[in-house]
Amino acid sequence: MTPFPACQLRLEHTIAIGPHPKGVAAWPPGAIVGMQDDSSLTIVENDGQVSRIRTSGNGANAVVYSNGLGYMVHRNSANVSVIDFRARQQIAVIPVGNLPWGAAANENRLFVANFGDRTVSVVDLTTNQPVATTAIRSMPALVAAGSDRAYITHLDGYISVIGSNGAVLDTFGPLPDHSAFGVALDEAHHRLFVSNRQGREILALNSDTGEVLKRISVSPNVPYALTYAPATNLLYAVDAVNNRILGIQPERGEVFANLGVSRQNADHGGQGLSASEDGGLLYVPAYDARALDILRASRCP
Repeated sequence: MTPFPACQLRLEHTIAIGPHPKGVAAWPPGAIVGMQDDSSLTIVENDGQVSRIRTSGNGANAVVYSNGLGYMVHRNSANVSVIDFRARQQIAVIPVGNLPWGAAANENRLFVANFGDRTVSVVDLTTNQPVATTAIRSMPALVAAGSDRAYITHLDGYISVIGSNGAVLDTFGPLPDHSAFGVALDEAHHRLFVSNRQGREILALNSDTGEVLKRISVSPNVPYALTYAPATNLLYAVDAVNNRILGIQPERGEVFANLGVSRQNADHGGQGLSASEDGGLLYVPAYDARALDILRASRCP
């Protein structure tokens, strides 16, 4: 197929931030990163400045930025720290389920997938209090949030669809190879992207029905976390096995970029990936390299 010469992805900075970065979220000055070893939240600004906010939690998984606040999921203490960036401190702690993993938010709700007890916690962001804890299938992993619902991947190839009140709206699957990990939502076009690590592909689903619309092969790469940039209509995937970042044009299902990134970790890395609001910057935590890669992405024609 014809390549996309105007679609480019290049590494701009690799910033040492310490052991061991996991979740990441873009915020206006740069990115925020959850640190596994000391349970702190690292703030990385696009000009290279690095600072750190201590939390009372234990361990790190997902990190979310919403309404000017940061939310850091703590795997080992079963809670979420709420971070005020102006005060540069933790201002609240939200209890969630056992072994919380992925998380995502819309304007009003935070959704947290609790791997250990097969539940999802739904948090009201106006009060920072849980409003529902819903039982779902086993092995819930990563989360994508839309305006009125969230999508939670399960490692055995299912997707739970959860409403803002905590109700189970639907369950998609089983997906090909009984495999689902990374997830990203294109709400405007009713598309849900899911990484199939076993099949080395990314699935594009109808986000309303779960129908598989397209299977995008990325072999020999192994897709882990995904992020979709609405401003540029581009999809990105991190490969924690081969230490690569992939840029994908979803309409054509073509990989337009395949670039090396800092050392990940097939077991613990590849779980965080985030794009700036304008889609121009990507942030990739590198678990083994103890760093954050910042990449510059251009629009496609």
